[in-house]
Amino acid sequence: AAGVSASDANGLTLTTGASTVRGLVINSAGDQGIEVDTGAGGSTIVGNHIGTDVSGTVARANRWSGIGIKSSNVLVGGTSVADRNVISGNATSGYGGVEVYNSASGAIIRGNYIGTTATGTGVLANNGPGVRVFESATGARIGGVNAGEGNVIVGNLHSGISIDGAS
Repeated sequence: AAGVSASDANGLTLTTGASTVRGLVINSAGDQGIEVDTGAGGSTIVGNHIGTDVSGTVARANRWSGIGIKSSNVLVGGTSVADRNVISGNATSGYGGVEVYNSASGAIIRGNYIGTTATGTGVLANNGPGVRVFESATGARIGGVNAGEGNVIVGNLHSGISIDGAS
């Protein structure tokens, strides 16, 4: 996987629905690592290192959040090791690892390492909550009851999970 760097932009912006982002290292962006824009519903983000180097052990912060979701039915992670995202070391400005914005609905965040190294044995904090769901976002699901659906969310500089308002 190759690294992506952007000084004043998102590392990657999804604008078309049902897109899949797999196997990338996205770091050092001037805005979000990945932005899932309002037209990119049904997209999947799996098997990436977002906010780290290629090893997943050294922080290479994206300025804002690692992933910002503004669309519907976006899946971040999965139940297999290959689908796990490492979303750590992000947000030099206090934003979270994953942000589910007001315009989003039905986001599923499962099986990820958030705020930890790729091995899951060390802390690599996001400078904000691990996952933040904003007040008008609806139907977000973080983790689950089936094998592999749980996220490892540790070491973030604010709460592990923040649910604002009436989400």
